[in-house]
Amino acid sequence: MGGAGRGSPSAVDQPRPAWTLTELRLGVWAVTLVDGHEAVDDPVLTAQRTVASLRRWVALDRDRHLPDLAGAVNNLAVDLSEAARPNEALTAAREAVDLYRELVGIDRDTHLLIFAISMNNLTLRLAEAGRPREGLGAARETVELHRELIELRGEAHLPDLAGAVNTLAVYLCTARRPREAVPAAHEAVELHQKLAALDRPAHLLNLAASLDTLAEALAGVGRSGEALAAARGAVELFRELLEAEGEVRSPDQTISTAVPDRRLAAALWRQTMLEQIHEPSA
Repeated sequence: MGGAGRGSPSAVDQPRPAWTLTELRLGVWAVTLVDGHEAVDDPVLTAQRTVASLRRWVALDRDRHLPDLAGAVNNLAVDLSEAARPNEALTAAREAVDLYRELVGIDRDTHLLIFAISMNNLTLRLAEAGRPREGLGAARETVELHRELIELRGEAHLPDLAGAVNTLAVYLCTARRPREAVPAAHEAVELHQKLAALDRPAHLLNLAASLDTLAEALAGVGRSGEALAAARGAVELFRELLEAEGEVRSPDQTISTAVPDRRLAAALWRQTMLEQIHEPSA
């Protein structure tokens, strides 16, 4: 998820280092003085300084501070992505995954969730950097990690698994492997349908997106009738989202509808193409 994939060291209940006052002022939070007042630097510089400071702490006590460094490097990857620096973001995301892989080797139960988050972050960064083959491998591993989390901790992690499976289906479509994409896309739709039945507003966008992915996968294997049905379902849900946003918007309030609006346009294009294939005389 730009900001998707951000993790916090505290998310895995790791003790935060006892920062010295010098570290807090000069590195960790990147606070500077502007006209005699404290001001926070840009997010990337802040994250870079935090990472640099934590590297020094890790050199002194690796076991204690490694989880914090891993989280900070993962956050740096997200900040670099949001700053449109994809290659640097990918480098940071790779390092974060390597650090968390080391940590799960030491204590898998404690670090498994944040490892899965960092792997998902790497999947997104590989897509941004235009490396679909590597991204496909990361997407597969992300799915397996989230399956393991559900086995260990229950269905609280179902939304993450649903998103990871849909991402895998997208990667398989991009890699022109639609036969493998179809079962993944079907699973993503089923998972999001289950979630939407529990909380429709929270999961409607992801359900619509997974239906759109399913339409692409089915079209890739020549099942145009099923693909058209999935595409129409996606269009209907995207329209529902836009109508719902319009209902809650006050006349003088501007609420961004860029995501569902953009996805609706893409879904409508796919629906139109499939109608021309499946219903040429219509």
